[in-house]
Amino acid sequence: MTTAVLAIGSPRIFNLPSDRGVSPDASRLYELVNDVLDFPNSISIGDAFRETVENLLSTVDKASKENWDAYGARPVSYEALSYALGFLNALPTTAPKPDISVHPDGDIAFEWYRGPRNVFTVSMNKVGDINFAGLYGRSKIHGVEHFANEIPESVAIGLRRVYSK
Repeated sequence: MTTAVLAIGSPRIFNLPSDRGVSPDASRLYELVNDVLDFPNSISIGDAFRETVENLLSTVDKASKENWDAYGARPVSYEALSYALGFLNALPTTAPKPDISVHPDGDIAFEWYRGPRNVFTVSMNKVGDINFAGLYGRSKIHGVEHFANEIPESVAIGLRRVYSK
């Protein structure tokens, strides 16, 4: 597990000294997070996106150690975080901000909740699988898709259903 200290609130998430040795995974994560946060051009869209990414990083930081929940939970992997960042980056800028959590198996979950029978959940694992489930009144959907740098159609439809009506 790669651990990195995040300086949230600075223009760049990571401020690593150039003479400090870091693993290849930590270096790649540094580049990925900063590339994602540098992308948005609009201030309002950029602020919402930045807040969501910071929430993701804060949530992952709390779940970065073995047994983080005191019930044997696995830590979040670099790969799961990388896929989760890519997923957030691929969401349409009009998508509402999700609630973010970590499952005990180390998967990262995003939830869009509009009521007890109007909810959509996506979880990302370390191999890039997206497990999703939605509840819309009396209707349900669920499935698994692979994340390949764009939101799969079935996931986009599930998310749209939560906010239609």
